[in-house]
Amino acid sequence: MKKFYLFILVVFCFNVKDLYASQYTVSTVTELRSAISAAQAGDVILLNGGTYTFTTRLEIKNKSGNASSRITLMANPASVNRPRFDFSAMPENSSNVGVLVENANYWHIKGIDVFKAGDNGMQIKASNNNIVEFCTFSECADSGLQIDNGSASNLILNCDSFFNADSSLENADGFACKLTAGTGNIFRGCRAWQNLDDGWDGYLRGADNISTTYENCWAFDNGKLKSGAVSGGDGNGFKTGGSDLKDLKHNAVLKNCLAVGNVSKGFDHNSNRGEVTLFNCAATGNGSNMGFSNTNPLSKLTIKNSLVLGSTGSVNATLLDVTNNSWNSSPAVSVTSADFVSVDVVDLKLPRKPDGSLPDINFFKLLANSDLIDRGVDVGLTFSGSAPDIGAFEYVVPLPLDLLKFEAQRMANQSTVKLTWLTTNEVNTKDFEVFRRDDDTPFVKIHQQIARNTPGIHYYEFIDENPLLGKAYYQLKQIDKDGKFTLSDVVFVAGFKSANIFSIYPNPVQEIMNIKSLEELRGVKIIFENLLGQKIFEDTLNFIAGENFINIQHLPQGIYTMYVIKNHDVLLVKKVVKK
Repeated sequence: MKKFYLFILVVFCFNVKDLYASQYTVSTVTELRSAISAAQAGDVILLNGGTYTFTTRLEIKNKSGNASSRITLMANPASVNRPRFDFSAMPENSSNVGVLVENANYWHIKGIDVFKAGDNGMQIKASNNNIVEFCTFSECADSGLQIDNGSASNLILNCDSFFNADSSLENADGFACKLTAGTGNIFRGCRAWQNLDDGWDGYLRGADNISTTYENCWAFDNGKLKSGAVSGGDGNGFKTGGSDLKDLKHNAVLKNCLAVGNVSKGFDHNSNRGEVTLFNCAATGNGSNMGFSNTNPLSKLTIKNSLVLGSTGSVNATLLDVTNNSWNSSPAVSVTSADFVSVDVVDLKLPRKPDGSLPDINFFKLLANSDLIDRGVDVGLTFSGSAPDIGAFEYVVPLPLDLLKFEAQRMANQSTVKLTWLTTNEVNTKDFEVFRRDDDTPFVKIHQQIARNTPGIHYYEFIDENPLLGKAYYQLKQIDKDGKFTLSDVVFVAGFKSANIFSIYPNPVQEIMNIKSLEELRGVKIIFENLLGQKIFEDTLNFIAGENFINIQHLPQGIYTMYVIKNHDVLLVKKVVKK
């Protein structure tokens, strides 16, 4: 394990802890445990890719960051493979949680695959304000991720939980915010599928009148085993609550959520006595798509802009506010598979995007002729058109030509600017023109390129070999064969003189870096950023024409991006290796 410190001198009064931040890079379980034990607020633990084999649970316990300085445990961005925590050597047992987060606040855990724990894959106990992002939890002997023991205000972001099952074939949910959980927990962009019991379970035993939010979450094929066989579990998509005496309240808000193909109920209250709200949700293929019965009913049920393909199911509560949905819209609408681009559930398992966000899918995307478009009511969610659509996805009118991207990038080593653009649906397109200006002059055309004018996605590139020395603005003009044209948004690049004004050596460097300048420059800002894009060093220097020196011995070993800036103009961008 590599451990490095960064010391920053200040002339004001300060807290001793603010003097340093640590970065740990680990490759083994032993190094990981040591780094967690040593970590303090603001520290970063980078996990190199590969399998980490555990024989006892991993504890993140009695250690916290703070609101302005979290402790980060994440996959190393420089690694090709993700880190995988393999707990298969631990037998099924209620004490064999994989990752235990207890009495630990303000952690950010990102990019880890948790596999085959003997109980929960991850359990969050008595811990608040944590972020768990872009992680997976699979084949664990209880819920993939569980929040309980008063844990509040945690964000579970872009995580997947699947194939979780116990040997008794009775328990194991995808996600569980239940029993003694605290309030204010959020699930956003998460997926739960083929978990033996429920996708999400909100059953309470000890807590009461708490609230949980679900945004853009998908629950599908729960109540099934990895093999696809029906399990002995409950098989609900979103089980919002329930309790032993059927008297506890677990308030839930679900926005843009999908419940598809779950063995029992898609959206379920299960004797929850609280309030449940569904905005722009959708269900199909569940045993019962809506499971809000009048037995031990909710105190209030609100459903707006939601759709069901198939039979609706039960929609009951002591107080109902259920309008503008596919089954009770006025005037009436019909829902068939012809409303959608696709009803193929295989879309729901597509790989996530590189940043961890949900994949772009065609499932339940509305076609232009659907009578579900603009038939909803404003509930505070973003929509296009005259009113929200009914369903989980807004219909967007396709343009004749889609400009998917127009970007300008300063190429530091070549003293040039690269302009790129992506298009699709080119119809009757003649050519493209690139325009450039500075702060004081109008746009001038610098390039013209003939359009391909064929179906598909097209990539274009132009190199501005004589860029402006200062700031520059670029705009793309798309011209049709009939003379009509469309202008892109204006893109901006910072000023840049020439990479050749400097030479930097040695690189890699241990203590003293030599910066040779061809001219005298006063008030030059030097910035170093680490692999996370965090600024960890900044200084302002006066350069003479000739040899200049900067001492970076206080920087931890690692790879940095070095920026040389004057008057907001970028003079140099350079990768620097600190030994």
